[in-house]
Amino acid sequence: MEDKIVKTITVFVPGSMCNLRCHYCYVSQCLDESHLEKPSYDYPLETMIKAFSKKRLGGLAEITVISNGETLMDDTIIPFIHGLLKEGHVVTLVTNLTLNNKIDQLLDFPQEYLKRLIVKGSLHWLELKRTNKVDDYFNNMKKVLSKGASSYPFLVLSEDYMKYVDEILETCKEKIGTTPHCTPNFTFDEKTDLKRGGAIKTSPECTKEFVDYVDKNFDSRIFDACVKYIDIDPKKTFCYAGDWSFNVSLKDGAMKKCHGCKPEANFYENLDKLPKLSPIGTNCQIASCTLQYNFVAQGLLPDAPQVDTYGKMIAKPGIINDEVVNLLDFRYTDDHRQLSKKEQEKINKKVNEFYELSDHRYKYKIMYKIWKYLDSKLKRKGIIR
Repeated sequence: MEDKIVKTITVFVPGSMCNLRCHYCYVSQCLDESHLEKPSYDYPLETMIKAFSKKRLGGLAEITVISNGETLMDDTIIPFIHGLLKEGHVVTLVTNLTLNNKIDQLLDFPQEYLKRLIVKGSLHWLELKRTNKVDDYFNNMKKVLSKGASSYPFLVLSEDYMKYVDEILETCKEKIGTTPHCTPNFTFDEKTDLKRGGAIKTSPECTKEFVDYVDKNFDSRIFDACVKYIDIDPKKTFCYAGDWSFNVSLKDGAMKKCHGCKPEANFYENLDKLPKLSPIGTNCQIASCTLQYNFVAQGLLPDAPQVDTYGKMIAKPGIINDEVVNLLDFRYTDDHRQLSKKEQEKINKKVNEFYELSDHRYKYKIMYKIWKYLDSKLKRKGIIR
């Protein structure tokens, strides 16, 4: 079996437990600690790992493991990641890099596997300073790098961080010898039609001056790609998400084409055969692909402007190893057949009909639940029998 990436998969870890309380995080701000959801799983760990076998997927995968909270808080995640690495996959773990014991457990693994691990360290600067965890963050990143794995700081440039930029840059250069990757801070414009994905805005605004400033100081090709895709409408550009990539819920195996889509299959059923999803086409359920930089880098939207390959995009000397860069230096369009215009039209019609039918079913279920609730309440009060 050829040693190359054949699928891009995003794995969502259930739960919202986190050890930080970032002021811009809707999860930590809306729920107190007693209401944060603890992870639970419908299938045993062995089944979850087996479902991602290289044989079943048809080759290697680029897999991102992420949670609504801190991904490493649950004890299941480290053995799950180890299982993926044993299969030979390239695994990106999104973590705040502050759980020292968890990082040690993660790295207690043969280096031959760890070299395909990427630890994306979410750089929550103000919270790291508030909790005195700046040193923990960078010490853990250096531990990861010393084991032959790759790691990089990832910063969301919100308005609140702008006055700390010099401090952040200076600390990153001092601790790991390079600058962080970053993206603008994106939010939804609530005045738009959210059913169609809504529109996005950035804070601070992506003016030419702001973009030039970031380009000069951060040297982040991730930022470059994000800015390039702000005005690309995914509902007008045919996308192969669903075919070349897909999402999986680690809890129950719910498998869907992309973010915001409805589940279409159970990833954990029939472990000898991979469920087949069609491309989403122009039926995207999110406002923009600007934050899906690995998708656009891998060519999931062939007709949109091309950016660096994902390998070249994340590459920074000293923190991303050559094997990862080489494995991710590709586009699916290099060796995957693209659909004709007629085939695309057929796919678009089929997918659109599925979403419309799903919407009707969902509305019916909601109406039925409301009716059942009102019916039982009125019966209890003796208004109806």
